[in-house]
Amino acid sequence: MEARQKWKYAFVNIEYDGEGRLLLGGNMTEHRDVIQEYARRGYRYVGMVPTTLNTSGYFRRMDLIFEKECLK
Repeated sequence: MEARQKWKYAFVNIEYDGEGRLLLGGNMTEHRDVIQEYARRGYRYVGMVPTTLNTSGYFRRMDLIFEKECLK
């Protein structure tokens, strides 16, 4: 019997380079557009993973994680 994958995942890397665009204490809005777009595609936002930090510990890049139930 073949096991079927129930969930399909998508990972979107978001990068914050500029001054004042830090996850901790800065202005961030780019991720909202990405989350809305994936919701329109039928995905659900499930979390994020920081992938790059600067020397002060602020996020510079993160992966947004989305899931969608696989069709049978």
